[in-house]
This record gives sequence, structure tokens and C-alpha cells, in this order.
Amino acid sequence: MEGHQLLSDEHADENGLPICNVCGEKRYIINPLNNRLCYCLCSCQKEALNKKEEDLKKRQQDVKIEQLKLTSLLGKRYKNVTFENTEVDEENLGIYSRVKRYAEKYDEMLKNGYGFYVYGKNGVGKTHLLACLCNYLTERFQTCAFTNFLNIAEEIRQSYSDDHFESDVITKYSKVSFLFIDDFGKESYKKLKSDTNNLWLEEKIFEILNNRYNNMLPTIFSSNYSLKEMVQAFGFDKAIIDRIFELSTQIFEMKGRNRRYDLSSRGCW
Repeated sequence: MEGHQLLSDEHADENGLPICNVCGEKRYIINPLNNRLCYCLCSCQKEALNKKEEDLKKRQQDVKIEQLKLTSLLGKRYKNVTFENTEVDEENLGIYSRVKRYAEKYDEMLKNGYGFYVYGKNGVGKTHLLACLCNYLTERFQTCAFTNFLNIAEEIRQSYSDDHFESDVITKYSKVSFLFIDDFGKESYKKLKSDTNNLWLEEKIFEILNNRYNNMLPTIFSSNYSLKEMVQAFGFDKAIIDRIFELSTQIFEMKGRNRRYDLSSRGCW
């Protein structure tokens, strides 16, 4: 320790060696290997170093969570919704509780490939509920994708003109840990340009769902329609409906008022 200059928070003991002004601990030890004096950290310094490391780790985690939220495609409107800050209709308390329980056991859900299907009329909060779950998962460093099949179809088409491969898009949605398919059923009433295109979209839908089924990855759906309505009223491909049924370990119906026309929840300007 020759030439050691005392720091502003140190004073010298009777031997001229550094002592911490705050905790009073020695900032030196005797090396048992060579019997030489060595500088060491006191409790104050160790605590400050640990806090600095924790702060750095927290910042790194926050950056990772932000990246996961960005890649989840959830969007700005639902970026900060949580189970805790969401007002729930009494009719849907049971569903929210079960989905929150699903979230709390996400590692088990991921391991077993458990997904679910929630349906109900417009505006009852289906997308909001799934967004709460998606945010819960990304904040625990799980990879998620929040989208619908029409957007996936557009992404595949875009890949043809961007020097990318269709298979890259299929693989992305086939392998993400938790896939959220919002507004399932849009495909049935927002018709594409031709029957050929409809068949093409159904093929891509089935390929993604089949890949996830085979790899036991959770897929979570929201829709305005029950699975029975998808087949009977819209003539949706039965093979796809069968896959969705197999991917959905639970099927929930959400009820309640249409929140989209609730003026009390609107901002002022």
C-alpha cells in the first residue's frame, strides 16, 4: 500500500493506514500469502458497488423489456395496461382471475403448450384482457407476438418485394413463445380479392397453427365468434378450427357492456 493517498472519506489510523469515515472499518488487509498490506473495500464501498451493479442490471432489464414490448407488436394504446390498473365488469371477474392465474403460472403454460380462446361481442374488453397478459409476459422476459392473421398475410406478401423469404415470417410466428391472435374471424368477413387468395391465407394460417401445435407452444385467441359460429355461419376451414380447439385448453365467453361507447372513459380537450 505504499504511496496510498487517503480518499476524502478516509482517515488514517495510528499506523497511517486507511479507515472509512462512515462505517469505521479498515480498508486494508494483510495478504496471508506474502504478508503484505493490500487495499480492500469496506462495507460502505461494497454496498455502493452492489447498488451500482443492481442499477445497471435494472437498466439492462428495462431495455430488454422495452425491446420485447416493441417486438411483441402490441402497440402504443395497450403498452401499459395491466391486470392491476384495469377496471373489470362484474360479469368478467371470473375470466380475468383465470387469465391472471394463467399469467402467474406462465412457465407451466409454456412448458405444456397451454393456450386459450376468448370470444364475445365488440367492445367487451377481449383485446384489453389479452394485452394485460402480453405485458405481464414481456415484463418477465418472454417473447410474444400480438397480431392477427390478416397482418401476418400482409407481412408475408411484403416479404416477396423486400428480398426476404415467406418462410422467415412463418418461422417467426411459429416459434415465438406466446402467440396472440387478436380478432380471429376478420378473415371471414373481410374477403380477400379472390377465392384463391382466401385459400392461400387459410393455408398459411394452418401452417403456423400446425407448427405451434407440433412444438407445443401456447397460442391465445380472441374473437367476436365462438368456434361453432366460425364453422356454421362463416364456413371457416374445419381443419383450422380443429387445430384451434386443440390449442385452446380453455374457451371463455366475455360479456358486459360495450366499453367503446363509454363516454366516462374518454379524455377531454
